[in-house]
This record gives sequence, C-alpha cells and structure tokens, in this order.
Amino acid sequence: MWNPFEAEGYLKAISAGLGVMMAGGGGMYTAYQWHDSTYAQIRMVEEHRAELLLVEMRLDQKILNDRLNALQFRIWKMEERYGPQMNLAHEDRDEAAIAEYRALMMEKQELERQLGNIESRIMQQQYQYRQGATK
Repeated sequence: MWNPFEAEGYLKAISAGLGVMMAGGGGMYTAYQWHDSTYAQIRMVEEHRAELLLVEMRLDQKILNDRLNALQFRIWKMEERYGPQMNLAHEDRDEAAIAEYRALMMEKQELERQLGNIESRIMQQQYQYRQGATK
C-alpha cells in the first residue's frame, strides 16, 4: 500500500486529483457549450421574432406580387388576342376563353385582396416593432 506522504505516492495522488478535476472541467465545458448552442439560440430567435415575422410577411408579399404580375401578363395576352373586355371572344362565342378570362379576373381580385391584407399587416407589424424598439 502506498503512503500519501511519500514523494512518489504524493505525486500520484496529485496527478490523479488533477486528472479528475480536468475531466470534470472538460465535461462541464462541454455541457455549457451544448446548453448555449441549444437554448441560447432559442432565446435569440425569440428576441428577434418580430424581425423574423416582418421578413416572412415581406416574402409573402413578394410571392403574391410575383403571382399577380404573372396573372396580369396572362390577362394582357388574352386581351391582346381577343380585344379589350374580350369582345372578339363574345362575337365568336368562344366560351372556353370567356370562362378562362373570368377565372383569371376573379383570381386577380383575390390576389389583390390578399396583397392588401398582407400590406396592412406589414404596416401594422412595422409600427408595433418601431414602438417596441423606441421603448
């Protein structure tokens, strides 16, 4: 059996103690890094939720604008082919073209309504965000 007061036994005890302390410190550091990467990131996301919501709404606005532009382009192509207000389609009794034109106009109205809703929500959210930022 070793005696802790002998030089060799004393060094072994100190080495073992230092090893345990370093292993414990390494484990604590690893646990801290895991906690920080998991929960601190969630906290940051919650702090910036208003900004993220604004970005999401602007993206929705952009998508709706793109859909509306593509739809308007299709309407213009039909009006170019059949005349304004689809006069030639009515004369030729082209029911399919008339039905498609009506569907496009209804879809356009719906997209304009959705776009108006999104734009008002964006303005409201920006106002709330600015009010929160000035407090």
